[in-house]
Amino acid sequence: DADLTVRADQVRIGERAISGVELRTGLTRGRLVFDIVEAALLDGNLGGQFAINGRGGLSGGGDLILANGQVAPYLGALGGAEGVRGSASLEFLGVGDDLRLVFDGLEGEGDVTLGQGDLVGVALPAGRVAADARTPYDRVIAEFRIRDGVLILGDAAFDLPAGRVEARGEVDVEARVMDVALIPEAAGPGDVSVPIAVTGPWRAPVFTADDGALAERVAAEDAADAAALERQEVAQERLAPEFRARLGAGLPTPYEVIDGLYPLRVGGGPEAGPEAEEAANCSGLDG
Repeated sequence: DADLTVRADQVRIGERAISGVELRTGLTRGRLVFDIVEAALLDGNLGGQFAINGRGGLSGGGDLILANGQVAPYLGALGGAEGVRGSASLEFLGVGDDLRLVFDGLEGEGDVTLGQGDLVGVALPAGRVAADARTPYDRVIAEFRIRDGVLILGDAAFDLPAGRVEARGEVDVEARVMDVALIPEAAGPGDVSVPIAVTGPWRAPVFTADDGALAERVAAEDAADAAALERQEVAQERLAPEFRARLGAGLPTPYEVIDGLYPLRVGGGPEAGPEAEEAANCSGLDG
């Protein structure tokens, strides 16, 4: 057992370096806990706690926060613009006797926010896929959960100068392979935006127009329109007897009153003059 305070100008973990490190470390019966007092990662601030548990097996977990980091080099196709900064939080737990098993069983949840940047390889919302195509974005916000080593996107979207693009799908954390759909927001009534499938390695994903997703989306919209039309027809059929009765009595139907096709009179009767009729119509509108 031990209680330690560790300070270092730099700590290297693989290719990544954490600078200005101060950790408070406690080791109790095979469980090692690190509290991050101060640390700089990717030119941002890293904080939180993580633990390694060796009691009856190996497991690791923690709750980490990165604030305002220079994340562009690690974003793959998302990091097309230099100086992209972002913040993230992650709560995680992994169990296994080696690193591969820990990643395979990784569980957790978190969120990511990115500042202005470019998505390289596709131009949205137009849907043009090319090596020189870019989609500038003002911000990216994403919530996610991790199940069995797979990161699953929840509420995730790109805020573009010309609209919004939703992101749905998943990323294999250990293999660093993604399968994500980008769905541009429709520009207006009748507009059909083309979803883009993003697949392959995180560092070099492949963008393709997702015709299958487009067909499903159009079919869903057609089904919604058909259901609305059916509800309207049922309502009209239910009201038809009342309409016929009112027409037979020379009275306006509700649709005619609403559309202004029939003068609405309040008192005075047909023999009242134009001025009285105009006043009655105005009174009816106020009511």
